[in-house]
Amino acid sequence: MLQERARCAAMAIGVFLLATSFGACGSPASVQPSLSRITESFQQGRYREATDLSRALLGRLDEWGQGDSLEAAETIDLLRRAEWKDRGCAAPD
Repeated sequence: MLQERARCAAMAIGVFLLATSFGACGSPASVQPSLSRITESFQQGRYREATDLSRALLGRLDEWGQGDSLEAAETIDLLRRAEWKDRGCAAPD
């Protein structure tokens, strides 16, 4: 009986760890396609779309606890450049 409880407890802990680590590891995988889409929108002159996509991605990164990641920095740079171009300004760099 005690072994059965220990086995159930171990299984519950394993499921919990798997579920939480999957979320943490699985989230960044969707960042690269999002960055590529933002870059594509920017390069095609769709600055408003690039701005909207950047803001949405920053929100997701913040939710995932990655608001201070390299991906967040790249997204902020794309957002800055898209907003600058959308206003009709010269190159920001």
